[in-house]
Parts: sequence; structure tokens; C-alpha cells
Amino acid sequence: MFPGMTNQYLDPIAATEQPRENFIRHLMTAYPLRDPHLRSQPYRAASSVSDLVGQGVLDSQMESLFQPSQRSLYEHQEKAVKTVIKDKQNIVVATGTGSGKTECFLIPMLDMLLKEEDNLSSPGVRSLILYPMNALVNDQVKRLRKLLCRQETVRIRFGFYTSRTETKPKDAEESLRKELQAYEGKELQELFTAAEKQNLDLSTKDKLVKKAIAKITSIQAISREEIWDNPPHILVTNYSMLEHMLIRPKERQEVFAASKNTFKMLVVDEAHTY
Repeated sequence: MFPGMTNQYLDPIAATEQPRENFIRHLMTAYPLRDPHLRSQPYRAASSVSDLVGQGVLDSQMESLFQPSQRSLYEHQEKAVKTVIKDKQNIVVATGTGSGKTECFLIPMLDMLLKEEDNLSSPGVRSLILYPMNALVNDQVKRLRKLLCRQETVRIRFGFYTSRTETKPKDAEESLRKELQAYEGKELQELFTAAEKQNLDLSTKDKLVKKAIAKITSIQAISREEIWDNPPHILVTNYSMLEHMLIRPKERQEVFAASKNTFKMLVVDEAHTY
């Protein structure tokens, strides 16, 4: 009888859980970790975003972007944030899956932008986030949308530039509409603040998608033409597309040459895959 079989019938839960438990048991018994510190949770709690605002490390507007702002960061996240912001140093973050590596660059990056204040009105890329593949770009786009949609007054905008990025704004908006229609309503709701959920009519999926498009286009340059005409503060792409952009005269002139006086930060995420 196979694992998960009871009285000749398949128990789907047991059939999926039992092989996993057996494999973990094999790893733990055949290859035990010698260092006792590595057997327990290695990520120690540290200051929260609110704490760092109180210490004068972060801009006060960061509390509205990272919710709940009282939640403790991990020790390595706080160290990364302070190293970038206070010491003005480059960093390499090498830590485990689920340990919050993204916050190690997102927090100092958004803080840097907010501290530009009135200079943010000048077009030009400040931060370039580089990924090895489109799937990772797509994940970061969702993350940035949720964060930047929390701005009380839109000051920071971003865009992604991959093979998926349409050239014309009209085509890009239709592509965005199709993307959002595939989302669950709960995921779309995350783009709105509590006040907006009360004041806006989000009662149907069509209304929710329509309002979400308006919300996203206020914080994201969704087409190539928009990125050429007004390079956003944050640009997300992959290394293959970056190579094409640096070769082609249009992007080289309209995006990179236009950002030569504004560019400040390069983020190479998932660097171990290169």
C-alpha cells in the first residue's frame, strides 16, 4: 500500500504531507547541523520602522508605507538600513529565504527618495532594481504597487521595463486591465487605504478594477512611451533587457542620459544567480 492509502482509497492530504515529513526526517538525521545556533531561528528582532523614525534615521512618511510600522525588523535588516542611510556604504545582504532581504534595500531606497522632497518633481531615474528573470520582476512590481499606493500624496513613481511593457499607453492600460481582472478581489483591495475603501464604490469587480487602474497609473509609468517621456524615480528590469536598453539609442538617450544627474542607487537582487 502506498503512503496516503487508507482502505484502498487515497488520502490526498497524507499523500502530500507524508513524503515531505519523511524527507525532512532524513535530512535532519543524516545531515544534522553541528552548530546549535543554526538549529534555531537565527533572525533576531530589532527596531521597528517607527523606532527608526523616532531615532531620526528614517523620514516620518515611511511609517505610512510600511504597515504595521510598529512591527520589529530583523537585526540584519536594521543593520542594512543604517549602513546605507547613516554610513553611506554599499552593502551585500546574504541571508536565508524568508528573512526579508527585500526590505534591506526597499527601506533605504524609499527613505532616500522621500528625503529629496521638492527635488522629486524633476524627472529621472534614481534607483534601478535589476533581476535575472521576468518572474522576479513581476513579484517586485506587485510589492511596489502596494507600498506606493499607500502614499497620502503621490511623490514617488516607478515603472518596469521588460518584454511585457507595452509601447503605447493605451495598449499598456488594456494589458493592465486584463492583468487585474485575473486577480482576486482581496488582492485588489490591498491597493486602497482604509479611507478609500469607505469612500469609493468598490462593490463590484468591474468597479474595483477600474479604480485600481486609476490608482496604479498614478504611481506607475505603465508604458515605454511614459518611461521615455518622464523617467520614473524607480525602474525595475532584468539584465537582458538592460543590455538592450543600453545599446538602443532611444532608451540610452531618453532614460539613461536623462538620468545622469539623478541616478543614485543600483540594486542587484538575487545576485547569487548570475
